[in-house]
Amino acid sequence: MSFTFRSSSIRFRLLLASTTVQVVLLSLLLANSVRLMNNAASASLDTTISQNASMLHAMATTYGEQQRYEELEDVLGELLVGASEGLVYVRIVTPDLQPLVKAGLVEMTELPEPTVIRTGFFENVFGNELVHVRRPLLLPRNEVGMLQFGVSIAGLAAARSAITEQGLAIALSEIVLTFLLLSTVGYLLTRNLGRLLAGSKAIADGHLEHRVPFFGNDELSTISRHFNIMAATLQRRVAELQDTAGRLKASEERHALAMRGANDGLWDWDLPADTAYYSDRFCEILGLSPGGLAATPDAFLDFIHADERPAYRERMIEHVLDGDGVGVIRQITSTSSTRGGSPRTRRPRATAVPLPPSRGSA
Repeated sequence: MSFTFRSSSIRFRLLLASTTVQVVLLSLLLANSVRLMNNAASASLDTTISQNASMLHAMATTYGEQQRYEELEDVLGELLVGASEGLVYVRIVTPDLQPLVKAGLVEMTELPEPTVIRTGFFENVFGNELVHVRRPLLLPRNEVGMLQFGVSIAGLAAARSAITEQGLAIALSEIVLTFLLLSTVGYLLTRNLGRLLAGSKAIADGHLEHRVPFFGNDELSTISRHFNIMAATLQRRVAELQDTAGRLKASEERHALAMRGANDGLWDWDLPADTAYYSDRFCEILGLSPGGLAATPDAFLDFIHADERPAYRERMIEHVLDGDGVGVIRQITSTSSTRGGSPRTRRPRATAVPLPPSRGSA
């Protein structure tokens, strides 16, 4: 099985069109899947932030009323030990940014700016990133401090990356499988076309005995079968033409021998074309070299005696008018030498060959 492709072949164009459609559709499907996943991740993040904000605000209010921030810090510290996903740190600060509670990510010394979450936020999120959330918090003595916490989106980002990679792998696998399948189907569909092409070239080169092998009963096999019938018919007709041409050539050779043996000259007048043919012997009888007469009916009138020209014209006109649809007049004119050695033209003996009725009469 050969999988050689040419840019102009039907198989190549079929594969190119199918692969292009596959790539476009799978790209749209994958892009839509990523969009839906980003929307779901954003909704999940919003829910996580709202739940953590409500929980932390309730705890800060409860412990803050009794100034028990150290106990709150211990509780939150135990809650966030080893946390790598979800809530990872909590900070409660006074209006002048003095820390009251510090739990999780003890290495973080400065309070980061809150994250601005806009539409399409997850489209630009990669790796282990934190979302920093800041909320106002009412402290004792009616002071307004700040509650800030961080939520890790590493799990969501990893899930999105995994889904994207798996989607790409599935899409590429489908493209490869489709390409192989269409290549096989294209080969099975176009193999008879290749045989037909080779067969047509062979016939064009004169190998009329060539036949195209075919398998099955599909449309291409039927075309191959009819191609073989056409080739056989053409071979038979060519053989008949060659046989006819051979017999015609033999007949012409016999006629030429007979004419040379009779020592006669031959001329032929084609009325529709108004042309004339003069044989070499005809020219020799008139004392001319072969081909010395122009191919016109009046070319040899100068060689007819002046006293005989009117009678020759009358007999010729009478013969043409009496003919039933005359198209070609074949006239054999023989001459013999006079006593003085100069050629003298005998009275013309003409034979009229009628044309078919569809061509009219002269």
